[in-house]
Amino acid sequence: MEQNKTGKYIKYAVGEIVLVVIGILIAVGINSRYNEVQNEKKIQSIFIQIQNELLTDIKDAKRIFNEYITKDSLSRNVLNDRLTKEEFLDNPYSIFFKSNYVSFSNKKTGHEQLMNNIENLPDKYKELLPYFNDLFREQQNEIDDYNEEIKSTVFGDMKKTLETEPDAYKRMLGNYSEEYVDKILSNPYLKNSIAKYMNNLGNITRAANEYRATSIVLYKKIDSLLGKESETENELLVTAPPKEKIASYLGTYLGPHESENQPKMSLEFVNNQLELSVEGRDNIVYYWDGGEYYYAVGERGLNRIYTNNHGQHVIQFSNGLIELTFIKEDDLKNDLIEDQAFIEK
Repeated sequence: MEQNKTGKYIKYAVGEIVLVVIGILIAVGINSRYNEVQNEKKIQSIFIQIQNELLTDIKDAKRIFNEYITKDSLSRNVLNDRLTKEEFLDNPYSIFFKSNYVSFSNKKTGHEQLMNNIENLPDKYKELLPYFNDLFREQQNEIDDYNEEIKSTVFGDMKKTLETEPDAYKRMLGNYSEEYVDKILSNPYLKNSIAKYMNNLGNITRAANEYRATSIVLYKKIDSLLGKESETENELLVTAPPKEKIASYLGTYLGPHESENQPKMSLEFVNNQLELSVEGRDNIVYYWDGGEYYYAVGERGLNRIYTNNHGQHVIQFSNGLIELTFIKEDDLKNDLIEDQAFIEK
């Protein structure tokens, strides 16, 4: 102060403080960036786990749908009296499949980890949250209900059989006498129990397929956000056949009975997805299961698209109880007339 250098020292002190503050801000910024990078790695790791679990769930949903495909034809054979005693002896499963408990169990570990880190979720991933809400809240309730429903049906039917049929143990031994087979086939409640089982199986299959379709969309969106679009697509994620494979099936289809009021129905390829257009209702999106079979979200039953023995292109719908067959209009115009017994079977 005596040398009038106060201003110089104040400037020096301020400069030192500014440098310290800048240093602190740089350190905080570096630390913040480091934490962001670490958090991003952690979130990405969680999403990769979620993707692995989604693939497991998609595969399990496919298993249930394939179970339904097998049991659909068996069920209709019994309900339409197409099963003979000889066929039953060759394949007892053709009736006792209704004793098979089928359930859909989805994986939740990755989702639970994500919810535990929801406050640290970067904004770019928040567009995925509605899909998680759909899968693990809305669809989950339906899955739980249908799992319990088919479990109650199967074990209730089994309990009743063991308590009311003295010879029921013979099923477990595979010992079927002529008398016992006649008794099984003549049971007045056999068809009712099969119809009830197929209704339950149809419910859990529909729920599993809806979960499957949503999971495929979610998996691909996660891929996009993680920058993995160029990866080779897993066959479990394919929802439509190659266009060239299905091209000959595209067009208008007619039902089994001629009628002027019959709604026009056509198979189309829209935005790389197969769709069934029906007058008077929204288009039905067909998801490819592989081969000839397809499922539709929100629809019970299965859809088969194939060429029959007459060379006709066919769309067949069945739900374990009934079967509807539709023939491509061009095939009918070309005099490829389907055998009436086949149409009405």
